[in-house]
Amino acid sequence: MNRSRIARIGLGLVVATLVFLGAGFVLIKALESGPVKFRGKEVERWAEDLKSSDPAVRGAATNIVLSEIIPALTNTMFNDTNDSAIVLSLVDGLNSLPGIMINHSFSISRRSDAVGYLGSFGADAAPAIPALLEGLKSKEFPRSAALSALGEINLQPEIVIPILQKFLDDDVEDVKGAAIEALGEFGPLAKAAGPKLVTFLKYPSKELPFAAQKALKKIDPELARRSGVK
Repeated sequence: MNRSRIARIGLGLVVATLVFLGAGFVLIKALESGPVKFRGKEVERWAEDLKSSDPAVRGAATNIVLSEIIPALTNTMFNDTNDSAIVLSLVDGLNSLPGIMINHSFSISRRSDAVGYLGSFGADAAPAIPALLEGLKSKEFPRSAALSALGEINLQPEIVIPILQKFLDDDVEDVKGAAIEALGEFGPLAKAAGPKLVTFLKYPSKELPFAAQKALKKIDPELARRSGVK
């Protein structure tokens, strides 16, 4: 075998290796879950723009959030319920290789994130309240995230507060905790929940008593004081 042929074979192997590595890189990037963006901008940035002191920035953000982002996130939280078996197999297979770790979000995480993004819009997410309340009817829905979002949106207390109170009796501790914290966001408007929150001060966990203390201080400082909250 002459040198020129050896060189061609070597070059071919190098090219094939580069193509293989390039394809692998593209595949990994395609499987990774990046930040959620609308019009090239991450959702967190849109939430920040809603609070801008510049009326033009705030107005533009409000328009996009209401017309595009909230409908899209609402669709995700209800309908993004399936993970492709092929994608999951690829992620598992590639992550088993040395030096590779693909950060891929599963559907339950994507749905929970969508709900969380709605909460980050605060009162601007008012149009999403009916959808969040509807979602809470299903145990398959990211209920903890939805309860937290309702606290952050902090509107329609006459409707939302009684629903939050019902979830204090849920059988899932994280859901109870989210309901407690959301009630705290409504402050004195949630005063009717005070006596029930007092019962959580001695709940057999670390998280719920702490959450109840914080909520009581916001809702009814006098009741908190009488109940031994410092």
